[in-house]
Amino acid sequence: MNDKGNSQEEKSTIERRLEIYLNDHLAGSVAMRELVARRLSDDPGGVFGDFLRRFDEDLEIEQSQVKEMIARFGGRENPAKKTLAWLAEKAGRLKMNESLTGYSELSRLEELEFMVVGVRGKLALWTALEAAAATNERLREFDLAAFREKAQRQMDEADVLRLEAAKRAFG
Repeated sequence: MNDKGNSQEEKSTIERRLEIYLNDHLAGSVAMRELVARRLSDDPGGVFGDFLRRFDEDLEIEQSQVKEMIARFGGRENPAKKTLAWLAEKAGRLKMNESLTGYSELSRLEELEFMVVGVRGKLALWTALEAAAATNERLREFDLAAFREKAQRQMDEADVLRLEAAKRAFG
């Protein structure tokens, strides 16, 4: 096979890997948005409610960006992954805590910890894509640094709320 053939094969492999990776992160954002929607349906006020509303708006923008990236790299969204993530979030609601039928301070702490894990995943996504952009010029079409910075701010804010929830749950 000539160099052109090898280059075409490598490009296909890279696009396939990106499609899988981006779909994994898209699925994670589906689960996160389900959690946020459930919390927002309870109409939380204060700092927590404000955070959730901003976070949901950011997730919507990020989902749109990831979907655009999938399409630009010739991929398709994976509905099975998104459905499994949706189901996993629903199953997570069944966990046992001291309040079997309601919401407790422990519930808030655990939800915030789930959100922190999700934001760490987003931060990992954006930093990995930034690193790959050093050798993949098509990734440079996206403002990855802005998404990374936003994820870092979300991480900082969610962590403050998480620690407050820990004090309320255990203090």
